[in-house]
Amino acid sequence: MTIGVKPMTSREIAAETAHKHGLTLADLTGPCRKPFLCMVRREAMYQVRTETDLSWRAIARIFNRTKQSVMYHVRNHGKLLEQMKGIG
Repeated sequence: MTIGVKPMTSREIAAETAHKHGLTLADLTGPCRKPFLCMVRREAMYQVRTETDLSWRAIARIFNRTKQSVMYHVRNHGKLLEQMKGIG
């Protein structure tokens, strides 16, 4: 454990993921359903779920989505990562 290093908040994780793809946190929490934006949103949800101890419902509130939607996208992103590991 590194002393003095504060863990990132869920919003910081989501904002960093958005920035990495040229988007903003507002883009990820908005209603747009364009495929690229949905892919980045799914990645951000997955990162928040794996790097924090937030509940599904708390993550859903951050992204303005339903709990079921977050669960679906996080699980699918995890499966996609597993498939990519098998390929590479």
